Amino acid sequence: MTCHDLVFRCSEFPVSREIEYADIEIDTTDITPLMLRQIDLSKGMKELYQLYIEGATSNNDEWSFVSFVRVIEFVSMTVAKRTAHDEIRTRLSWPEALRPDASFIDGLIKLVNDQREYYKQKEYIKRAMVECCDLTRITDLLPAYLEGVKKSIINEKERKSAYEDLSEAIYSTRNYLVHAKAAYEMSGKECPDTQLGSFILVTRELAYQVICWYANLPEHARVCSENR
Repeated sequence: MTCHDLVFRCSEFPVSREIEYADIEIDTTDITPLMLRQIDLSKGMKELYQLYIEGATSNNDEWSFVSFVRVIEFVSMTVAKRTAHDEIRTRLSWPEALRPDASFIDGLIKLVNDQREYYKQKEYIKRAMVECCDLTRITDLLPAYLEGVKKSIINEKERKSAYEDLSEAIYSTRNYLVHAKAAYEMSGKECPDTQLGSFILVTRELAYQVICWYANLPEHARVCSENR
């Protein structure tokens, strides 16, 4: 994956006995230099690239959508951990932490339990988007059934509800696609099959943004399969 939305795969150079490659002349006068960032293979990045490429190269729309959502979910674990760690770190900076009594320790335990209860899967997606994504970049990509979300994004005062509604739509559509259709109970937030192509473009852009956010974190702050 690159900043130009290109996906590269390794393959052999086509060879033809009928072509003299050394004699081919290339006009370079109208060539625009292609600026590419160096591929980042630091902690966690290889897994994210693999998930993104699965979505970008799949011929199955449902799998493309699910793969991009998995990118968001992958990064959301780091977002949630950072929030929890910051709150715990704040508590540990209190004067009471120097002589922690039962009440202080109980408060820490409650904080950890509250975090565990609060971050349901839908909430993980929402927090990742709030922390990592600029929704104004997806307004022209949103499917027609999310017209209300588009209006909320444009109106800065209502943008908070846009994150909520969009995360609901992503979460519900993902569940609809991965569960057996006959046994699935519709919530009304699922993307119509005819508009899934547009929604894939949305999740692809969001996946790209969360990868950029994750790549800018120091490695010790990243949550991945190595430290789960």
